[in-house]
Amino acid sequence: ESQFFGHVKGAFTGADGSHHGFFKQADGGTLFLDEIGELPIGLQSKLLRVLEDKTFTPLGAGHPVRVDVRLISATNKELDRACQEGHFRIDLLYRLKSAYICLPALRERRNDIPLLAAHFLHNACMRHNKNISGFSPEAMNVLARRDYTGNIRELSQIVENAVLLAGGPVILPVHLGDNPAMESQPSLSGRSLCTLKENDAAHVMFVLHSTGGNRREAARILGITLRQLQRKLADKK
Repeated sequence: ESQFFGHVKGAFTGADGSHHGFFKQADGGTLFLDEIGELPIGLQSKLLRVLEDKTFTPLGAGHPVRVDVRLISATNKELDRACQEGHFRIDLLYRLKSAYICLPALRERRNDIPLLAAHFLHNACMRHNKNISGFSPEAMNVLARRDYTGNIRELSQIVENAVLLAGGPVILPVHLGDNPAMESQPSLSGRSLCTLKENDAAHVMFVLHSTGGNRREAARILGITLRQLQRKLADKK
């Protein structure tokens, strides 16, 4: 609550000074709230009051504060169902849906994948000081045929891992965790050349991803000890 609406000095233990919350900081501008569906019921009622009255009272304060904020929110939850289950206030939902945009899942707009992948590649290269020009045609085909149950975040993480694994100027299928041995009709001509070290690192990441990040299980599948797996992951970084 303090993050949203702020507090005054002495409002609670550790409140050594006053703090302006999100709404006060965004006064006169726009506030974006991601994952609005995760907001606790108690905060939902306070948020509704701000949207209706444009006022709120910081923790420990004796008078309300008036703000003028445009609110934009996002969620990957079905809020209509959340309302039926009692997890989300329906009156707040009506307020939030005054202007509503439904963004289809990434697998339903595959034409966006090359543009998004290029964006994530640029950002990852900047973070890790890598000079990678793009994706090979085979690598882009790998990205295009994935299901992306994790939506855009999954694509972002796949590209991030590929940048860490790549040792050359182009992202190859092996950097994306593509395992040709799992294809129903593997083709040698469709495989891209890479070093044994790159192939080994990519397979480790593929197994780790398949186990949901369970390192102990991944080590068992790979036939190595947990310490050896941790060493391989450290070397990759």
